[in-house]
Amino acid sequence: MIVSDLQPNQNLTVVRNLGKHFNAGTDLKRSWIKFVIENGFSKIEKSLEKTSGRYCFGNTLTMADICLVPQAVNAVRSEIDLNNYPKLSKIVQNLELIPEFETTHPRYF
Repeated sequence: MIVSDLQPNQNLTVVRNLGKHFNAGTDLKRSWIKFVIENGFSKIEKSLEKTSGRYCFGNTLTMADICLVPQAVNAVRSEIDLNNYPKLSKIVQNLELIPEFETTHPRYF
């Protein structure tokens, strides 16, 4: 879900092209990003009800966990309250405690 639905639809290239090809202004671009993230996070939250443990799929790290942190950071930048997604939020908190996640966190780039 993260890699195929969420991330591609709100990356900077897509958002820039909304302005370039469709004359979308700043407010419309922000609305698009918020819509895409909230829609995606709602689907992820529902999926996590069945699969999550400490991480997205139980207590073993997977590619889903690796992809989740940057999307959560982008959501916060877009003023989306992660508390609306309690399982997702808790997993992100757990992941940010892992040294490898901490040292490669998007806030450093």
